[in-house]
Amino acid sequence: MMVNALKQATLSAFTRVGMDCDPRDTIVVAGAPRSGTTWLAEILRTLPSYKLMNEPLFLPNHEAARTTGFDWRTHIAPGEEAPRAREFFEDVLSGRVPHGPLWHYQANSSVGRLIEQATRRKLVVKFCRSGRLLRWLLEEFEIRGAVMIIRHPCAVLASQLEHGGWDTDQLEREIESDEALGQMPNSVRHRFADVLEGISTRLGLMAAVWCLDYYIPFVEHDEETGTPPWILVSYEQMVLDGAKEVERILSYVNADVTAEIQNQIDVASTYASADLVTNDRERQLSKWRRRLTEQQINRVLEIVSAFGLDFYDERLIPDLSKQERKAFGLESTSPSSK
Repeated sequence: MMVNALKQATLSAFTRVGMDCDPRDTIVVAGAPRSGTTWLAEILRTLPSYKLMNEPLFLPNHEAARTTGFDWRTHIAPGEEAPRAREFFEDVLSGRVPHGPLWHYQANSSVGRLIEQATRRKLVVKFCRSGRLLRWLLEEFEIRGAVMIIRHPCAVLASQLEHGGWDTDQLEREIESDEALGQMPNSVRHRFADVLEGISTRLGLMAAVWCLDYYIPFVEHDEETGTPPWILVSYEQMVLDGAKEVERILSYVNADVTAEIQNQIDVASTYASADLVTNDRERQLSKWRRRLTEQQINRVLEIVSAFGLDFYDERLIPDLSKQERKAFGLESTSPSSK
């Protein structure tokens, strides 16, 4: 017992003292739970000298997030003064977080983890619930790059319902509470008051949470000019052509495709379902059509449409050009996806 405690204390010391990472090397991965964030983060952490910090905003695993005052889906508007949050993220993006469940090591042994912590001085930080503060974060800190991954809402919700976990349990407990929707600007609450008041089921509430997680950074926080401060990736394109998508992401963060990354592209994340590696990609992407009823699918897409996030509909593949062109105030003219 004492030996294990000493190992834990030693590893924690390595993460706190003299092992700072430069935030300018840090890569952030963001997206909704069950959207492929872990899969993507595990690919990126195979870059030379990189290590993975997982979910620093997951409240049960990070006391500092709780004491700083973060909620499950904290909203911070671009330009807002938030000194406590800034101090928290300065530690996170610099790797100054004690050893614990947030660190995902590739090494299995304690010695291997110490070596990994000591020799890898660059970070991939993965957040599932950061969308509502992401633009603020990227304004406050100069990082290497941010990757926003998005997945069909029906697929996300079907996966959340199948796997359960904190999000679905929390929604079950708080279905009649505003807290379940997370924090949002008053303008958004007023704009979609009728939509939100008309939701009475867990599935509907989960769909609204998905919409808010993307509507707030995509639309509410959108700047009139300039490129969004992240590269947008869809889970579907990662499944259909992972090599091309990863090459695009690495070009964005000015990195090369290594042999290790190439091998990792086709490896399922440790949290993905077993058939993520199936050769039948269309069957993989259409699982939600078999897991949700027609009535459930229609209700989810009805809510998504009410929020104007029409790059996802009954089809399997999103038309992300709609989102990208909206960022510049342009009308979409791209052909429909298959």
